Amino acid sequence: MISLVVSEDKLRHHFLNNYLMKKKSLLLIFQFVTISAIAQNYFPTLDSVNHWYYTGNYLPVLAPVRTDDCQYIQYGNPDGLEYYTLGDTVINGTEYKKLYQNWQGWYECLFGFIREDTALQRVYFQNVIDTPEIVLYDFLMQVGDSIEISFFNENSNSYFKSGVYFLDSIKNVMIKAGTRRAFYLNCDSCSSSNTLIWIESVGNQGDFIYPYCANYYGDGFYWSCMGFPTKYFYQILTCFEHYQKVYFDSCTHDIALLGGCLDYIDSCHYWNICSGIEELNAIGYFSLSPNPSIDQVTATIELTTPQKFEIVIHDLAGRNRKLDISSGYAFTDRKEMNIDLNDFFDGLYLVELRTEQGSLYRKLVIQR
Repeated sequence: MISLVVSEDKLRHHFLNNYLMKKKSLLLIFQFVTISAIAQNYFPTLDSVNHWYYTGNYLPVLAPVRTDDCQYIQYGNPDGLEYYTLGDTVINGTEYKKLYQNWQGWYECLFGFIREDTALQRVYFQNVIDTPEIVLYDFLMQVGDSIEISFFNENSNSYFKSGVYFLDSIKNVMIKAGTRRAFYLNCDSCSSSNTLIWIESVGNQGDFIYPYCANYYGDGFYWSCMGFPTKYFYQILTCFEHYQKVYFDSCTHDIALLGGCLDYIDSCHYWNICSGIEELNAIGYFSLSPNPSIDQVTATIELTTPQKFEIVIHDLAGRNRKLDISSGYAFTDRKEMNIDLNDFFDGLYLVELRTEQGSLYRKLVIQR
């Protein structure tokens, strides 16, 4: 039999150590919870003043026509499109902000109604057709959570498809107002739908009311802004303001200042000016391959009527890098032409097919 004799001092020391260790653990847990709570502070989206500015993210081609009745149509001209709240209203006992849409100052229409529940960290939208409101944004979602989204305009070529979207990740992004959370959602069961991104206190960069957007691809040059998540969407958010700017896209702003096909008004307003009705009437087909290219690209051309043409390459500043690369007289059958690119630096260019009736543009990436 072994007898253990422990002195009173050793026992006191033992209990004291246990007490200090538990206190330290509790302190660490408290600090962790406190830091987590601070990190999860919610930045509301809506204020008494809200103004979203958009511009088109496509190459200068014939822009679809918008109607003036503010209906949720499939195609529209996003250049100079704005959303803003103006006044409040009550629907079925719930208070909403009136959301208006304006296009280049030509007309203003009531697009719908929005509200925000800061406790639930949700933003809601009610359209003018008097259907039930929908959840636009839910910033309390955790990775793995899902939300069902139905897009008003959808076909086989739509940018977004209706379905159940799962939150794949949450990342911190830096915007004009500071660090915000970005939520990345994907529809696993949808056929070729793109990633839907929510930015806390801003919304979606393609369209704040994304379920009612025109919902088609852009073919513009803003995609060259690295990390811009909606670079292939038909329009992009240039600014979002309350009493001061919350969001400002400096990259697209820089391109707008240099763009030869952009009408620059101010830091939030700019749009394409190279469009023309003749473009689609004069040219039946125009493509570049391969794209990206290394030292040579093949242009395939088909004109709707026999006429003279020429090909001009522009850089992003709108300068003609090489005039009259090839000119000739084309009939309605398809014609292939090889263009030497050895004199060009790596980068993004606009290739113009110029005819007697108008022009059509394609983007070209040179990447060696």
